[in-house]
Amino acid sequence: MYDAVVADSGLCPVGEVRLVPDWDTLCTVPFAPGHVRVMGDMVTNGEPWPLYPRDFLKRAVKAAAECGLEWRGAFENEFYLVRPDGSALDDSVFAATKGMIAPLAVIDEIAESLLGQEIPVEIYHPESGPGQQEMSVRYTDALRAADHQVAFR
Repeated sequence: MYDAVVADSGLCPVGEVRLVPDWDTLCTVPFAPGHVRVMGDMVTNGEPWPLYPRDFLKRAVKAAAECGLEWRGAFENEFYLVRPDGSALDDSVFAATKGMIAPLAVIDEIAESLLGQEIPVEIYHPESGPGQQEMSVRYTDALRAADHQVAFR
């Protein structure tokens, strides 16, 4: 938060950790024509960085598989849409049709952008708060679900 190296991370300000692209995650980004996105793995000295959450998840998935289990997941994203002056886009109640009409253009743009990145939208509806929205993506394997969440945010 203060643009400083985290204490006890074993790092200093000079590049010991490198991002190695995971080419299986390469995709175009509809909101930036001519550009692509790829997730990366954090590596230090040729090994996964021990504090990297994506590697932790990979190890957890592998351990579960060794027990005959498969991790799958999805995320329910809630967010607010407000006008430039800070007021809520709408004042409807939970799942009201009125609450779906007011933000329709931006919700369609978000959904199309996600679909263009092969992130399937499972459900959408207005939530309880003024301007509050909810959009969930379809479940998938744990690593892909986590990558989808990073891209969604």
